[in-house]
Amino acid sequence: MDWDKYLLFNWKKLIIIIVSFIVFVIFHNLVYGVGIFIFGPDAWGPGGDEPFFFILSIFGVPLYTITSIIYTIYKKLRPN
Repeated sequence: MDWDKYLLFNWKKLIIIIVSFIVFVIFHNLVYGVGIFIFGPDAWGPGGDEPFFFILSIFGVPLYTITSIIYTIYKKLRPN
């Protein structure tokens, strides 16, 4: 498998990372708001799909970013 395609950091990936973080934060709030609107504040409780987008925006996107940066540094500094 060619890991460079997925992990090599560039400007295009930086834009995708920033946009995906913003989209996941919006989805987090949107799903929560729709759930409150449809089911009411008491029925929503601690469950639902809303924590999924929170976890993606807070842990998934930064983890991918750090992994890409480390992989890029490794690829650039290793001798051929």
